[in-house]
Amino acid sequence: MDLANRCFVDTRTDPALPGLVTLPLEVPYRAQLIHATWRQSCQRTQRAGTRQPHAHDVYHIVLVSGGSGTFVIGDEIVAVSGGDLFITSPGDRHSFNALDGEDTEYCELTWEFVNPQGGVLTRPFHEALSAWTGRPCPRIGRARAGAELHLAIMNEIQAIARAGFSQVPDHALVIAEAIARVFMALYTRLHATQPPDADRLLPVQHHIDRHYRELLSLEQLARLCGFTPNYLSRRFKARFGATPIVYQHRLRINAAASLLRTTDHPIREIADLVGYHDVHVFTRSFRSHEGMPPGRYRKERWGPQRA
Repeated sequence: MDLANRCFVDTRTDPALPGLVTLPLEVPYRAQLIHATWRQSCQRTQRAGTRQPHAHDVYHIVLVSGGSGTFVIGDEIVAVSGGDLFITSPGDRHSFNALDGEDTEYCELTWEFVNPQGGVLTRPFHEALSAWTGRPCPRIGRARAGAELHLAIMNEIQAIARAGFSQVPDHALVIAEAIARVFMALYTRLHATQPPDADRLLPVQHHIDRHYRELLSLEQLARLCGFTPNYLSRRFKARFGATPIVYQHRLRINAAASLLRTTDHPIREIADLVGYHDVHVFTRSFRSHEGMPPGRYRKERWGPQRA
């Protein structure tokens, strides 16, 4: 099916989508698709003075998929080209019409959030996304979509239009799933807020998670992220609540506690399994973390079942 320059308009009498995109507010709001367009050429307006911005109670995601031209956002004329992404919320003034001579092509998704009484949500999109993800999201009205986000949005809008036009079985569920993936892509690529060096800490955390039984040094871990050992220790503690070495020992003790509660393995064997090759060092470390030696911990946590 050739979808270029085609706009799917959802005309169902009960267009509320399945609850994949439901905002858990005081009253729940569910996403309701209005229309989706895949690779549409902008409607032409011959003179700049006749292109007036407007506002309404719906949300738009508009991705410029090709060509170049201008949009009106608020009262500003904005030059656009492939990869520009715009997100408008209810009340945001805009015009995505093109002037004569412009060849802008775009993909768009238009929807509203509706509650069971038929009321529509008018909060900014970043607040709706924050409610859906449970994470804080900064306001973004315009951004450059990187290659992955650009492709993800285009693919999902194409899937929405294709499912709508073909009326495949459970097409409402297909549409809801695609909208959810668009929202998730926007969250992970644009809205998720992390410290600038957060991604550099993740390889360190993952390495410790996989190799906590082994002898690890701060210098070795620092090489994984390019930090100095002291800076790594400070940044890791600020992010995860403990220095890398303390974090490693917590993993060891958590694993040991689980084995003490659920197995009959001797304490010396458990110490060795989690990376302590000296049972006395293991006992001191376990007492430091759990407030009691491993033998007493096992007796209190598992004694009645063993009896």
